[in-house]
Amino acid sequence: MPNNWHGEATGIAHEGRAPRRPRRPGRTLEKTEGTMLLLTRKLGENIRIGDDVKITIVEVKGNHVKLGIDAPPSVKVHREEIYERIQQENRRAQGLKPEPPDGSAPEPSDGSAPEPK
Repeated sequence: MPNNWHGEATGIAHEGRAPRRPRRPGRTLEKTEGTMLLLTRKLGENIRIGDDVKITIVEVKGNHVKLGIDAPPSVKVHREEIYERIQQENRRAQGLKPEPPDGSAPEPSDGSAPEPK
């Protein structure tokens, strides 16, 4: 995806980062790497990501927001904590079964030489 977005209020394309908003007294903003598009939506309104993904605001209760996500099966959708667990599992599995870059059979873990092909 290109690193730009279209501002909803103005329809003007912005490269790289969101326009500055006035700061409210007493609020501090964390500085982060990259950019994040911030959108305001009301109950029942949608956000589109590309042609295939639609996110709907289903419910708002206090500081909890329930989202409905309509996406094709090829698009993986996870909560952040589940995604992190999957990444940790993948890293751990790669550590247990390293595959040599030359495509040969991995060395046995008991220290003996691999069997010839």
